[in-house]
Amino acid sequence: MNQRKLLVAIGLATIPSLLFLALALISADPATAATTQADSLQVYAFAGNTTTFEQKEAGAYQWDWSRFGFRAYTGENFMLRMEYDFSSNAMKYSYLEYMNNYHNWKLGLQFGRWLIPCMYNWPGPSTLAMPRWSYSQNDLSVYGTGLSGYAKHGQFKLQAGTFGYQNYVANVQYGPISAWWTKDEGQGAFFKQSFCSWLNLFTGWTNYENRPGRDFPNRRNAAFVENHIRLGNRVRVYTQYDFGDFNGTFISGISYLLIPGDVENTISVFYDSQDLWQARLTFSFNQMFRL
Repeated sequence: MNQRKLLVAIGLATIPSLLFLALALISADPATAATTQADSLQVYAFAGNTTTFEQKEAGAYQWDWSRFGFRAYTGENFMLRMEYDFSSNAMKYSYLEYMNNYHNWKLGLQFGRWLIPCMYNWPGPSTLAMPRWSYSQNDLSVYGTGLSGYAKHGQFKLQAGTFGYQNYVANVQYGPISAWWTKDEGQGAFFKQSFCSWLNLFTGWTNYENRPGRDFPNRRNAAFVENHIRLGNRVRVYTQYDFGDFNGTFISGISYLLIPGDVENTISVFYDSQDLWQARLTFSFNQMFRL
């Protein structure tokens, strides 16, 4: 009962939070406007291909994604972002963002189709090291159409939004710890911290709401623990274990960075207890143009 009261309180606080952000953005001092590159165009593209080696489907491969997008900045406060995925023939991003600074706070509003705030806790497709996301991401909305806002100050970050029909989401982060809630879908927490070259810990937990239409209705809890070891500027060794209300699975492998320190351009080999051996190739392009 206390947990449900807390979730209701968070939901009721979402809309006032967005209104506060909007008022703060409108009243922000122009002299402290967000420091983005005015009148510029950032063009980017990335793709990922996974080949699975197993007896039933030897040599089977798939394009996980092949995307093209841009961010167009006009003035110091406005940005238009669009991103299209050719693999799924779907528009992923299509939103207008207004951003500004208010004293030492960085504030922003997004209107259109954007990434659900809680999804920022998981790696994006261009930086995903594994051939798949952890199972803690299943049964959750990834993109939403509506209004969202954010506020950043030092190590603190708050994101809140409303999408679809009376759907609300909130995500709060301080340093390596974050917690999130999405109405009628679930709530969870994350911890991500690099301690040294051989200990780069990333762990998360999701508690699902018992709602109809879920792909995995019997799964109420899902968690994962991931670690990677850095061997120089090009080699990463990854291990991830998924567990919860299902049989635990693990995935482990090695990744070679084609560009030192760049995790978006890699050649990797992984062993997944669900999909056996997999080879993976990722590559990306990113260029900024001044208008």
